[in-house]
Amino acid sequence: MTPHNRAADAWRDGHIVAARRQYEAILASDPGDWGAGFQVAWLDGIFGTLTLDRLDRLRRPDLSDAAERALEALRGMAEYPTPLEGEESDWDIEALRARGHEEEYSSWWEAHGKSAAKAGLYGVADACLEEAERREPSGAYWDPPSWTHSLPALLDAHLALVADPFA
Repeated sequence: MTPHNRAADAWRDGHIVAARRQYEAILASDPGDWGAGFQVAWLDGIFGTLTLDRLDRLRRPDLSDAAERALEALRGMAEYPTPLEGEESDWDIEALRARGHEEEYSSWWEAHGKSAAKAGLYGVADACLEEAERREPSGAYWDPPSWTHSLPALLDAHLALVADPFA
């Protein structure tokens, strides 16, 4: 498994602390790696620490329209930060599981998943949804919350962009 695949798997599973470490390791060996640089910038944007000069380093000729839109989203995150409450490590799925392990109902997990999805932590949001589903009686998710409907597509599109920003 490649370093990019390990990092993407960690991101997909909601392990954002491990994903950051893996993307930073990729950048240490290849500072120009766009996907790793984008993911680190995305996390920094979510938590209010992204600077415009770091964002400008991601500009490349021939980026796809999707990559250009993602960079514009990052610009908005840098210029008008609305960071998630807490630290990045607070939003890793393992930290959430430690805090929410005694939650008997889905509402706590749904609220955290919705916040994660809104911020762009799609893997964390998906993992929160799984935790919410485990806490509901059989059949309670015949009609899942509306924020979850596009979650798989958002997660896949985000990771596809990271894998190939020129496609």
